[in-house]
Amino acid sequence: MEKAAPYFDRYFEVAPVTFIFPGRPIALNIRMRKYQKVEELLAETEKINPGYWGISYGRALLSAVKGDKENALALYKNSEVYSLLGMKDEAIQQLNKEIRGSVWEPYIFYLHLLNNPFYDSLREDPRFQEIVKREKKLYEDHLEKYGNL
Repeated sequence: MEKAAPYFDRYFEVAPVTFIFPGRPIALNIRMRKYQKVEELLAETEKINPGYWGISYGRALLSAVKGDKENALALYKNSEVYSLLGMKDEAIQQLNKEIRGSVWEPYIFYLHLLNNPFYDSLREDPRFQEIVKREKKLYEDHLEKYGNL
């Protein structure tokens, strides 16, 4: 994570937030507990695009990792926020909705499940493991049919 952070900083020097929402740098800085940097990225985004949905999402993630449940849920509710808050039942239920309801290419969701640290609280839950198993099958079927696009 420490090696990746300077590359994101450099990226936003070249292509400022006006071009892309800094979701991955926000997640990275949350994982590194660099909450001030997260606040700066969100403030810059809000200045440029005040109505952008990702601002409340980023703030919800930040509130969740800080343990501010009320604020996190008032800002945004999704499987990551629920998971960070330790609300496993809600996270699993929401995750199933997200995978089949809003992901355009569901076959890529397997890698997201494997690598997203915001799901760490769910990793030992048999329901989460079943979702991962199901998504792995879809992912492998896609690779077999189309290759690694």
